[in-house]
Amino acid sequence: MNVPFNEHFRCYGGPQWLNLNRKSVDRLHRLVRTRPDVVAHYRRTHIPDESFVQSVLVNDPELRICNDACRFVNWDEERQTASPSIITIDDLDKVLASGQPFARKFDAGVDDAVLDAIDLRLGIAAQQPAAESADQ
Repeated sequence: MNVPFNEHFRCYGGPQWLNLNRKSVDRLHRLVRTRPDVVAHYRRTHIPDESFVQSVLVNDPELRICNDACRFVNWDEERQTASPSIITIDDLDKVLASGQPFARKFDAGVDDAVLDAIDLRLGIAAQQPAAESADQ
């Protein structure tokens, strides 16, 4: 199996949670159009979203990469799982104090009060379901 990596195009990996600007998305699109060998390689790769984007962008010398996902993530040391804890209303102060513009992971089925509290802090009014708002 041929791999597309060499001293000029190295393989990188990282989390699948990314923040991309327009220039980065354009570079990804350009590579998909011009490097079918890279695309073919990642079609056969396990969990390509933890390497494809990182490899394309880190290898581009014109881009500045910031290795910060800008997310609050609650890794519960006691649970020792591969997945972060679900953020609840009890975590709200930690989320807000983190200064991060994003957070993961929320589950409205577990605790929707935390989402309402964040909306309230941001000055976002609660939205009524479409059926209710259509009646008024």
